[in-house]
Amino acid sequence: MSESAAVSTPTLLPVVQFAPSDIARRRIATWNGIRTDAVEVVRREPFQAGFKAPCHLLIMCERAERDDGETLLEGLPRSRLQEFSRTLSFVPAGNLEDSCCGLARSPCVCLLSEDRECTRHKVVGIGHARA
Repeated sequence: MSESAAVSTPTLLPVVQFAPSDIARRRIATWNGIRTDAVEVVRREPFQAGFKAPCHLLIMCERAERDDGETLLEGLPRSRLQEFSRTLSFVPAGNLEDSCCGLARSPCVCLLSEDRECTRHKVVGIGHARA
């Protein structure tokens, strides 16, 4: 697919929400029902990220490492994995993914989701299931 087939859509709401919201620099684009969100965290400070939507989410981490924090995916044990560069993570539609991080290195990730399903429904933000 050529680059000209991609539609840049800066007015689309991101599927994955970050807090604080200004900690991430994003580039969002859509292609025939697939949404990409290239995310780079721009400051080295703790943050939280959350996702719950009626679409699947594929997280591709090019560079990601944390000093502290955990990831919660509904139905699975909490993960305290610190180094997850060059990994793929799949979040099934309707499941909650909630992460909090203390950074060792600024992450650079790409998020892929089904654009049609995610734009028709409200995406749940952050802080919905902290223990």
